[in-house]
Amino acid sequence: MMVSGVPEAVAAVQPLLDAMASNAPVVGDAPGDGLRFKIVNQLLCGVHIAAAGEALALADSMGLDRAQVHEVLGTGAAASFMFGDRGGRMVAEAFDDVRSALDIFVKDMGLVGEAARTVHQETPLASTADSCTSAATAPASAARTTPSSTASSAPTRKGRGGA
Repeated sequence: MMVSGVPEAVAAVQPLLDAMASNAPVVGDAPGDGLRFKIVNQLLCGVHIAAAGEALALADSMGLDRAQVHEVLGTGAAASFMFGDRGGRMVAEAFDDVRSALDIFVKDMGLVGEAARTVHQETPLASTADSCTSAATAPASAARTTPSSTASSAPTRKGRGGA
């Protein structure tokens, strides 16, 4: 949680913030500063998740042991929270352990794109990550409306399980 507001207002709600979150940094005085920080955070999360999946898929396609790639690269310069957490679950194929809904992530990446367009900032990596996550929700959306039409178009994994 990231908080913004004039110091007096933040001080008045500090007990509530403390009860709601173990870490709620004050990131500005202006209304919306917290949201803008959150949008930048989501850009980083989206790009890191997409990069983790792509890196593990490349490692797999090159015949490398994905678990070893995750372990070795997760302790060096390539490490990130998303590579460690989401990448680890990709390697373990622990897809039932849902930590965040894909639909919410797609919504958040849409907010990133909208914010970037508003300030005329190009975000090609975020756009690519958004395309990947949006494409991932398409089969689920189609399945809700036409169950039989998507059965044959389900994506397949190659190698030792992909990412």
